[in-house]
Amino acid sequence: YSRRFGKDQTEWALSAIPLGGYVKMLGETTGLELELSDIQRERSFERASLRSRALVIVAGPIANLILASLLYSVLSWNGLSEPVAQIAAPPASSIAANSGLVAGDQIVSVNDQRTESWNALRLQLFDAALGKEPIFLEIVRNGTPAAVVLDTTQLVTDVLEKDPMGALGFELSGLHVEVSGVVPGSAAQKAGLQGGDIVRTVDGDPVGRATILIEHVRARPGYPTRLGIEREGAVMDISVIPDSVTDSATSVVTGRIGASLATRATTVLIHQGFLGGLHAGV
Repeated sequence: YSRRFGKDQTEWALSAIPLGGYVKMLGETTGLELELSDIQRERSFERASLRSRALVIVAGPIANLILASLLYSVLSWNGLSEPVAQIAAPPASSIAANSGLVAGDQIVSVNDQRTESWNALRLQLFDAALGKEPIFLEIVRNGTPAAVVLDTTQLVTDVLEKDPMGALGFELSGLHVEVSGVVPGSAAQKAGLQGGDIVRTVDGDPVGRATILIEHVRARPGYPTRLGIEREGAVMDISVIPDSVTDSATSVVTGRIGASLATRATTVLIHQGFLGGLHAGV
């Protein structure tokens, strides 16, 4: 479907398969300039002023940016799932540890600014730490509110810019390993592992990251491995014997159970108001 509008008779088209969009300026096709009438030639892109051509060229990217901002604003209005601002045990002698923070503390504000998620905490701490001034945190520990002060005077700026959370000793808590899929006929399927299972322990040791579980399995080809899993609220143990896989290049034998694993975090649904959604989109 196509139709011409306006005094310059610009043609607007809707394709049967509208995958993306395109703009073809009058006179831009090779050889077409010779086929234009005198009136069309005066209206061609090449005859337009520099200002007009510049506006036409930047209109597309600007429209894309506006559309992306609006779409992200809509997502913010509907709600986005983000990790809870709860920390794991901080490394010894880190800024977080020296301030008295412990595993399980949830940060609720930074310098009197409300902290809604881990992503918000990352930005707030980075901005606050750049000034190397004391950072005032409000936390919740075991259901009880408390106040903590971070001393950032000895913080190295280069380290902060590369890894702001690591520089302060902050690490996300509430991580768990989720089985996102199981290969048919694999050791995982034979053991009864299912998609959606949450792996809490491996051979009795807590596991919070998929990489830790993968390395443990790789080191135990052919040896029974006990997985403590959670399935729809029920806790159970499953014994799986990793298959032995030989690397053709190095001849190294490693274990594999045939399951897709992902590291997940405890999340909270963040809803933004109208102005907040627009700000997040921009």
